[in-house]
Amino acid sequence: VTFHAGSPIVQTMFGPQGARALLDTGDQAIVSFGYAAYRKGPQWPVVSRGQALGVAGADDILTVDLPEAQIGPLALGPTRATVRRTQGLAHVGIGLWDRFVVDLDEASGRLSFSPR
Repeated sequence: VTFHAGSPIVQTMFGPQGARALLDTGDQAIVSFGYAAYRKGPQWPVVSRGQALGVAGADDILTVDLPEAQIGPLALGPTRATVRRTQGLAHVGIGLWDRFVVDLDEASGRLSFSPR
């Protein structure tokens, strides 16, 4: 984990696609990324469509199943992800907390995961 302007950033992989992602405790998804990144591919089949409501308002979303996701050294395997129309930077959200206890050690720049 690194900190950019005080925000925790982690390296992720969505299938063959790598991205730096914001560790975002306000995002309900396990992982989410923007429609522009989704259009570049691979374009995983859409499972559902809807809206996400948050502090910034409503946003149109797609839900897709990733065949493989990885956050830092943690391989998640098949993972459901959210694609947001207006999102620029990928996010790792609190949906991950359902599967793991997440420990962020800001002083040492470490993020660790323990299965629940």
